[in-house]
Amino acid sequence: MSFDKPLAWILAVALCSSLVPTAGAQTYEQLEKMCFAKGSSGDQAIRGCSAIITGGRRSGTYLGAAYGGRGFAYLNRGDSARALPDLNQAIRLNPNDFASLNNRGRIYLNQDKLDQALSDFTASLRIKPDYFRALINRGGVYQMQGDTGRAIADYDRAIQNNPSFANAYTQRAYGYLVLGQPEKALADCNESHRLEPNARYMLEMCGAANLRLNHLDAAITFFDADLRARPNTAWSLYGRGVAKRRKGDLAGGDADIAAAKALSSTITAGMAHIGIRP
Repeated sequence: MSFDKPLAWILAVALCSSLVPTAGAQTYEQLEKMCFAKGSSGDQAIRGCSAIITGGRRSGTYLGAAYGGRGFAYLNRGDSARALPDLNQAIRLNPNDFASLNNRGRIYLNQDKLDQALSDFTASLRIKPDYFRALINRGGVYQMQGDTGRAIADYDRAIQNNPSFANAYTQRAYGYLVLGQPEKALADCNESHRLEPNARYMLEMCGAANLRLNHLDAAITFFDADLRARPNTAWSLYGRGVAKRRKGDLAGGDADIAAAKALSSTITAGMAHIGIRP
């Protein structure tokens, strides 16, 4: 799980112990600690931050941090309907809360509201220019808008600021594939794989990069690994099908490609966009 904590989190953690209370009935002070403690689960953070929000004892940026923390917890369990109003409140109480701006942008991105997402990610970066999560997210918006050059520029900055975050390399690899630079894509995939062997999307991206370079056995190995983890992945089915066809297994390749098309009506165009065709 990634942790995009609100701006006032450091202050709150300084005021509260990092230990998560485990007793039955919690006092207000214990609940307050649960809101900000690093070891809190999502449900504990929600209970603790809710106690601050409804308790009437806190105001200003500290209260904003509680809204931001609860919004973040809701977002990470997939409850955007509850997350969005909390993040709106966090930003209203503290307009410099770069993490809540980024988290709200994630909601807009998931809703395909690209202009609003771009606005929030850019606002987050105006406050904290080296915030790698907002850089990666804004790069994703640029990529979706077809501006691959700007996307890669943001990924470059994100990697400079946090060279150990595997997903940044995976997303930049996709940009390189779009630009027709599979060697650079493969280098990024290899680094992502080294940093986090089970990173989401890394396996399918490494398969695609190897396929573009006609490294057919390596491509199939990555696609197979992805399909073992996620059997109904159109990207890996299609890519494996193309690789099988190039190796002479026309029947097996056609079966994989047909299965991919049954899962996604846009897979053929999507793979062609990165230079992969049967």
